[in-house]
Amino acid sequence: MGVMAASLPTGGVAVLAGAGAVVGMAVAPAYALAVIPFAVPFGGLMALPLGGGIGATEVGTVLAGAAWVVHGARRHELIIQSRALALFLAVFLSVATLSAAGAPDLILATKELAKWAEFGLMAFAALSLLSAARPAFVIVGALMVAGTAEAMYGVYQAVVGSGPTGFLLGAGTLRAFGHFGQPNPYAVYLSTVLILAAGVLLAFIVYDRTGLRKPLILALAAAAACLSYAVLASFSRSALISLIVASCAMLVAHSRQMVAILALLAGGAALLGLLGAFGLLPPVVTSRFAVLLDNFSLFDARDVTLTSANFALVQRMAIWQAAWAMFQDNPLLGVGIGNFDLAYRDYALHGWPQLPGHAHNYYLNLLAEGGILLLGSYLALLSSLYWISVRNVLRLKQSFSSFHDPAAIARYGLTLGGVGLLALISVHHLFDNLYVHGMLAQVGLILGLSLAAARIRPEPAARTTRQST
Repeated sequence: MGVMAASLPTGGVAVLAGAGAVVGMAVAPAYALAVIPFAVPFGGLMALPLGGGIGATEVGTVLAGAAWVVHGARRHELIIQSRALALFLAVFLSVATLSAAGAPDLILATKELAKWAEFGLMAFAALSLLSAARPAFVIVGALMVAGTAEAMYGVYQAVVGSGPTGFLLGAGTLRAFGHFGQPNPYAVYLSTVLILAAGVLLAFIVYDRTGLRKPLILALAAAAACLSYAVLASFSRSALISLIVASCAMLVAHSRQMVAILALLAGGAALLGLLGAFGLLPPVVTSRFAVLLDNFSLFDARDVTLTSANFALVQRMAIWQAAWAMFQDNPLLGVGIGNFDLAYRDYALHGWPQLPGHAHNYYLNLLAEGGILLLGSYLALLSSLYWISVRNVLRLKQSFSSFHDPAAIARYGLTLGGVGLLALISVHHLFDNLYVHGMLAQVGLILGLSLAAARIRPEPAARTTRQST
């Protein structure tokens, strides 16, 4: 009923939103980027009469691209701010296009290519348009408002128990899933916003703890707390593991001394694992470790007796085996980007005919759909983003003799958040596919925002000096 009610005034709302967006682009092109943070979680509530699978995220991406063009027209040039990113993304898209050329279903392949085009458009638009602190912080605010609203909706679902019975856990506890239809994509969406907030808060903890009492930082901390609670309410283990690794990545990027500390923690975890292997830990502890390690164990799904306890694990392994078989038959360019489900029908193990949507491991998914060339180009793209992001963190640390300016601290936190987001993506893709529900546009926006933060020059403090003289 809520979806129907929200979709009734679509025409009028779309006209007003479109008119407002056009006026906004003319006055301040950067603010057109604020459409994406709301379109990703809430776009499904408004059915746009455009057909072809075009929704609010796609419209928002087009608006962002148009704003970028308007900005370039004013300057009489369209600037690509990061040539390295442009090069590696172009290589990836070229390989993906080659894979699409041999795909059995060109429509599915084109849709997947369009998602990556949205990623590039959002990243470069953010890099170009967010050249000043104010619009950059407005986009951060939009991300936090949209993320917090979606988090509260998911928590409401969990509290009142409103959702499918398949999401129920013991004692009637319901996993939060928001507007994403599934707990895992919901949790990882929240995590992309949470890790950005965590980066800014970490920067203030390190450089200006008194600044933590500022109203905007308190609001950011409250948003982070709400997002964290909603992630926990989703009971998504992959999101929690990804967040932990992402937090560690930000700490390491900030200080090399954290490498030794994290190495000690890893050694402690390994020791606990060894004690558990010899039965020297309580069963309740070893059982939780076993559940975690089972996600990385390899076995033949055809040789396992199914039970209610191991069903999800065996199902994932059956999908992985089908994906690996696709790669073995098509090692260079795969079965065609975006065509995993279509090919799965020919490679599914006996007893596992249900279409999975994707391989539940993005790296395997890329191998199956695009072969070793697509996976290699993706890893090269990801590595380039790591290199650019870590370099930005180091440059900001060296360029500021002191971080007493709150805006400078926030910008540094945004660059840390970019490193955290990359780590989040890298780890989450071991378990699932993050690039669903318009998330590539969201990731492109946040990464572009993070990279742009390193380029923003501090505003001169000469105004107050002139006024006093």
